[in-house]
Amino acid sequence: MGIYDREYTKSRPGRESGLDWGAILGPRGALMLIGLHLLGFVVALVLRHDAGAKATVTFVLHGSVSHPAAIVLHPIGGGSVLTFVFVVGVIWTLGRRIETRFGTGRLLGLYALGTLIGGSVYFGFAQTAPELAVYPLALPVGGLAAWVLGAWRGLSDETVSIFGRLTTAAKASAIGAVVVAGLVFFWHGPAATAWLIAAAAGSLAWPALNVIRGPVGAPAAPRQGKTQAPRRQAGRNEAGTPAGDAPIDDVLAKISREGLDALTSEERKRLEAARRAKLRQSR
Repeated sequence: MGIYDREYTKSRPGRESGLDWGAILGPRGALMLIGLHLLGFVVALVLRHDAGAKATVTFVLHGSVSHPAAIVLHPIGGGSVLTFVFVVGVIWTLGRRIETRFGTGRLLGLYALGTLIGGSVYFGFAQTAPELAVYPLALPVGGLAAWVLGAWRGLSDETVSIFGRLTTAAKASAIGAVVVAGLVFFWHGPAATAWLIAAAAGSLAWPALNVIRGPVGAPAAPRQGKTQAPRRQAGRNEAGTPAGDAPIDDVLAKISREGLDALTSEERKRLEAARRAKLRQSR
C-alpha cells in the first residue's frame, strides 16, 4: 500500500478503543532523559543521606569547590525536589515538541552539547572568578537553553495555550526562559552571573549542531557511485508531492525516521489532504 493509498484521519488500526500510549508517554528520547534525571535524583538523595552534603560536591558545580567531573554530572546531581520537578517539566513540555519536530538524535545532541558547553563555561568562572559562581549549577541549564533556541527557530508554527490565550510554542519558550533568568538574577544578583552566562553559552549548541550534523531539513549528502536522475512525473512537483498542494517533505521524513504512529493529528491531516489531491488529479 502506497503512502497515498490509505486514509490518515481515521483511528489507527488496533487503537479504535483504547489509549494511545505512544501519545501519552511521549517520544522515547524524552522518556530516556526523564529516566536519567529520576535515577540521578535518587542517587543524589542516597549519597546525601549516607555521607552528608559533601558527598554531592562532585555532582554539582559550585564556586571554587567545583570538581571537573561535575561539568558532565551536574545535570543530574542536584538532589533538589524543586530542581527535579522543573527539569522534568521542561522535558515533558518542550523536549517532546523538540523531539517530535527535529528527531531523537537532535534532541539528545542539543541536550548533551549544550550541557557540556554550559558546564565548561561555569567551571571556568568558578576557577577564575568564584565570586560570580556562588549560585550553584545543578541542572542542565545549557541544554535547556539550546532547546529554547531550537524552539524559537523551529516551532513558530505550533500553538500552545498559556492561561487561556493561544500563542506559539516559540514565543512561550522564549518568555519562559526570560522569566527564569530574571528570577534567578533577582534572587541572587551578581552571584548568579556564571549561571546566567553558562545558560547563554549553552544555547550555542543549536548553531554548533547545525554545523556538525547539518541544518534542520537540509538534504542528505549524495552517496558516491552511480546515481540515476529522478524521473519527474506529470502532476507532481520536484518535492514529490501533488502539484498545487503544500509540501509534506517533513511529514514523510518523520515517517521514515520515527514511523507512522509518531504523526500528530495535524500532520495526519496534511498527509490526508495530499492523498485527496492526488486522487483528484488521477480522476
